[in-house]
Amino acid sequence: MIVSPSILSADWTRLADAVKIAESGADWLHCDVMDGHFVPNLTFGPPMVATLHRMTRLPLDVHLMIDDPLAFVPAFVEAGSAILTLHIEAPGVAGPGWPAPVRSHGEGAAAGDAPAAAPAQHTIDYARLRRTLAAVRARGAKVGLAARPDTPYDELEPVLGELDLLLVMTVYPGFSGQAFLPAPLETMRRAAAYRRARNDTFHIEVDGGIQAEDTGVRVAEAGADAVVAGHGIYRQPDPVGAIRALKALGAPAGAA
Repeated sequence: MIVSPSILSADWTRLADAVKIAESGADWLHCDVMDGHFVPNLTFGPPMVATLHRMTRLPLDVHLMIDDPLAFVPAFVEAGSAILTLHIEAPGVAGPGWPAPVRSHGEGAAAGDAPAAAPAQHTIDYARLRRTLAAVRARGAKVGLAARPDTPYDELEPVLGELDLLLVMTVYPGFSGQAFLPAPLETMRRAAAYRRARNDTFHIEVDGGIQAEDTGVRVAEAGADAVVAGHGIYRQPDPVGAIRALKALGAPAGAA
């Protein structure tokens, strides 16, 4: 299992220590970029990614939760991003984008909010989406596509063969520490079946409520081969042990 600790959940007053924890056994370092528009939170931009790039040799796994991410691809590549993951739902990626199904305050809904009626099918310009993915790759980064829990698998399948990474969100993007939502497990299963049938090599990464026990086991069984964990690593009594436990999810049964 590829493990990508989310630096957003670390103690930023001890950033060097957080990076060392990741380097103790993780494969990538996950950077959650939020703009306060696509998601109702604000984190950091290219300068922080550039700082982390200077601090570690781990590939930076950068998750762009922003409107019009294509406009910012050059800056994030220059900052040192190895993987750039864009949301299919974001404006500018595959058309006008679409709104969140609820007013998210970290758990997918706030008290008193009611889910909006989801459209039967979202408007996706696949020619534009393919141009977007190609533009990221042309800048020299590996390209990922992220999907919220409410985005159907069928809307993702047409471009799976053009990805380096499919990021399946098991929480609504915008806040760390949310509870795991099980519905996206079906997206993982179907993406894994697609990958096997075509002998493809894209990664299936999962982000949201991941810990080695329970949720980690469930996503591994569904076909994920990469996990993002924030609280599941940095808020644990033994963060290094948590990384090792997540790594072991990909080991054959009976392996040490």
